[in-house]
Amino acid sequence: MLSGTLVGFLDSNVVNVALPSIAAGLDANTGIEWVVTAHLLALGVTQAPTGWLADRWGLRPVFLLALGGFAAFAVLAAASPNLVTLVVARIGQGLCSGATLVVGTLLIYEMTPPETRGRVIGYSGGLFMIAPALGPLLGGWVVTVTSWRWLFLGFTPVCGLLLLAALRFVPAESPGERRPMDLLGTGLFTVSLVGFLTASSYASDWGLSSPVFIATMVASLLIASAFWLRASRTPHPLIDPKLYSSRDFTLCMVVVGTLAMAQFSRQVFVPLEMQAVRGLSPVGAGAVLTPSALLAAATMPLAGRVTDRFGPKPAIVTGMALAAVATGLLSTTDPTTPLWLVVVYIAGSGIGVAMVAMPTTLLSLSAVVRRLRTQASAVRNLTGRVAGALGTAVIATVIVSDVGSLTDMGREPEVLARAQDAYNNGFLVATAIMAAGVVMSLGLTNRRPSEDEDEQMKLP
Repeated sequence: MLSGTLVGFLDSNVVNVALPSIAAGLDANTGIEWVVTAHLLALGVTQAPTGWLADRWGLRPVFLLALGGFAAFAVLAAASPNLVTLVVARIGQGLCSGATLVVGTLLIYEMTPPETRGRVIGYSGGLFMIAPALGPLLGGWVVTVTSWRWLFLGFTPVCGLLLLAALRFVPAESPGERRPMDLLGTGLFTVSLVGFLTASSYASDWGLSSPVFIATMVASLLIASAFWLRASRTPHPLIDPKLYSSRDFTLCMVVVGTLAMAQFSRQVFVPLEMQAVRGLSPVGAGAVLTPSALLAAATMPLAGRVTDRFGPKPAIVTGMALAAVATGLLSTTDPTTPLWLVVVYIAGSGIGVAMVAMPTTLLSLSAVVRRLRTQASAVRNLTGRVAGALGTAVIATVIVSDVGSLTDMGREPEVLARAQDAYNNGFLVATAIMAAGVVMSLGLTNRRPSEDEDEQMKLP
């Protein structure tokens, strides 16, 4: 299960560094960014419908279908003769990756006894923390040694082996209940989410006050309101509002949202700052994040052990506070700050994120009744993706409004000083968001699944 989920997660991180090579290979002068954007949109859109599919067909069939579909679309991507075909393949890969993430998270939860659940989910989270550091290095190496097409084709034999293993080991039953498809709700949800994610992706280009951004966001929010109104009135909604009747689940979603904003501010804007202000190479800027990724990966299993012993709340509150303080310290740096100290601040943020990610997953799933857990897993992943997109849009706009660009700023001292201030303002915004998350985390209970509950939950 970990390997199958990690394949899709790693795929999201290997392509960015290869975009120039892909553009040259396909003779694509414009639109190459859609190789990434289309994949991210599909990854977000598939989250909620996967919950319905898993309830309807079962966890194992959806996992097998998603893994096999990912392999098929990887072959299509590798064989793409033009940009349009590659974008279509990336949409398919995004849909399949999102499904494996939702189903994989829940299967790991269901197959694990309560007393070791935090530890096991911690190991899975540790692997996912490594992926953002390994992905660019792997992608860069493949592009340097061979063709960019092997970035996609290389996943195919791995998926084949994983399919054989999944047929043998993945349980067949599902914790959810069969329900009819809410076609209208799914359509409203998809249109709203695509509009929101597209506006967030282009916020720094359009500007938060531009008519096209405002119109797109307003339309997305109105459609989302219509979706929620329908969900409250239909007997079988795509996302059941009863999820939010749980105080712990609702607070976990708030914490996950603020966590995602801090995580994206570190992963997206720190490398950009290192290149724009300090003049580091792309490899050097990526290396600044490597200690954070490794320490976060090592922290996840430890946080799992703490959660198994003391419950999820202590790890969540401590991790949120650490991430907020570390992000705040990033906003105080300048070009004279020793690089090792910047690495320490980044590592502190990464460790804080790692301390929160696993316990919030555990608490959000244990806080709802079993029949709603496929939906809870989908909503948990969707919340992080939407919040991350929104946080990236807001922070990017703050930076661009000060200096006009995220990268090409020149090397004049006064321009670099302005750029540093702009990035620091962006990190201040992320810190304020994290501080709100710290306050909300204090309202969580220290819920842990009981042995009796596990007897009702576990799969044969």
